[in-house]
Amino acid sequence: MNGSSATGTRTTEHVSTREVHENAFRAVRAAGVSSGEAAAAATAVLEAEIQGWGGLHALLHEIDTLPGQVPAPVHGDTNGGFVVDDPARRGALLLGRSVFDVVAAQAARKVSGRVFVHGLGFDRALLFFAVEHAKRAQGMTVLAGVDGTSATTCALACDSYGRVHVSDDPAGFTHVVHSTTRSGVTGLHGGLSIAHFPSHVTQHSEWPVISTPEERMDRRAEAMRDGLEVPGDVWASVHRAARRFLVPEQANTSTDQG
Repeated sequence: MNGSSATGTRTTEHVSTREVHENAFRAVRAAGVSSGEAAAAATAVLEAEIQGWGGLHALLHEIDTLPGQVPAPVHGDTNGGFVVDDPARRGALLLGRSVFDVVAAQAARKVSGRVFVHGLGFDRALLFFAVEHAKRAQGMTVLAGVDGTSATTCALACDSYGRVHVSDDPAGFTHVVHSTTRSGVTGLHGGLSIAHFPSHVTQHSEWPVISTPEERMDRRAEAMRDGLEVPGDVWASVHRAARRFLVPEQANTSTDQG
């Protein structure tokens, strides 16, 4: 299932969910990532794309900046949270699951898990992991983007019912930010704080809801049945990146010279 159409001056490609998943997997593998990580990333890409959370854009950003396998150091801050300072500057797809694993480990110890990722800009693809974690942990998971002045630029909360809420006044959201400001890490540009709260915390329940489990299920069923419309230029870039896994660039060069 693959076809082109034009909307105004913008060309789109009609692709199947299988094509999105397979090309995402191959593109991440071609960037030097292990099969297990690539499979998890591909699943996140597909779900984020289905839900309108920019899965393919996140994928392109990830593989463009990925320098290979470099460990991401994690250390504790003075307030019981953790700070990730990834020299590889990986994005939401490759850091997301690991970061939420740290949050889950904290929650299992009955501690409010809080992780601050240096240099990770707010990426909607992280919602895939946040929704997954909130459902598993039966608690509130909050994503808060913080700029270089320690101001909150955006805040989203996923509750244990699978609903995603967005703050209508992120500048006034201080529940996470104050605790990290004292550690000095929120002064780093483009930070993201990820926190888990027990299910009895309800102060975010009045935020507008932007996604529900029912809506996500409907979108998933529609995508499986009818496929997805994706930007043509984005799909072409993803396809080129995926092709490197099957036909390495070195092989292409030798063929061209032959």
